[in-house]
Amino acid sequence: MKNGISRAEQKLLTRKKLIDTTLDVIAEGGLSSVTMARVAVSAGLSQGICNFHFKSKDQLLLEVLKVVIREFRETWKNIIKEANLAPSTRLRKMIEVLLSPPVASTHRISVWFAFWGEARFRKKYLTICQTFDRELEDDFETLVRELIAGNADNNHVTSPKIISLGVIAMIDGYHLDFLLTPDLIGSEIAIQSCLAFLRGQFPKCDDFLF
Repeated sequence: MKNGISRAEQKLLTRKKLIDTTLDVIAEGGLSSVTMARVAVSAGLSQGICNFHFKSKDQLLLEVLKVVIREFRETWKNIIKEANLAPSTRLRKMIEVLLSPPVASTHRISVWFAFWGEARFRKKYLTICQTFDRELEDDFETLVRELIAGNADNNHVTSPKIISLGVIAMIDGYHLDFLLTPDLIGSEIAIQSCLAFLRGQFPKCDDFLF
């Protein structure tokens, strides 16, 4: 044990440092800029230590993608679990959290799009990203279904799937806007735009007012 930290804890801290450093490298220059040597130097560690934790660049990148997915998933899953809140409230909170930092920070969005851009060429990336997308769509659709079922006035609305896909498409589009034109559209406008779309479907729902 060193400085009150066990070897197992130190191993986890070193692994996290390498992953965090890789995230920074990807955010700055994309996946092609990642090398084991660059990550090791940027982390202030030897390449031998980097190779000890990750046998290859591919293994390192795959773990980084899983970390990003896990962060995104936990963010919205925590909202889904708030069963005491109305579905409309949870829908609004999901939109707000997905369009605000840290999820919608330039850093994280850069990493996310870097992997998505490579996904069509790498089956493992594609499978992970598609699974993530389907899960997000399913959770949005479930909340929309609950919202419709909770009020007879909502029975006229478009199908839950179309509504949920529409919201997610808007979120994805704004993520791209944040990355390419960060000075033109901010989180507040993006959130209001998504709420306006939902307000058009559920005009009597105060949770979609802004």
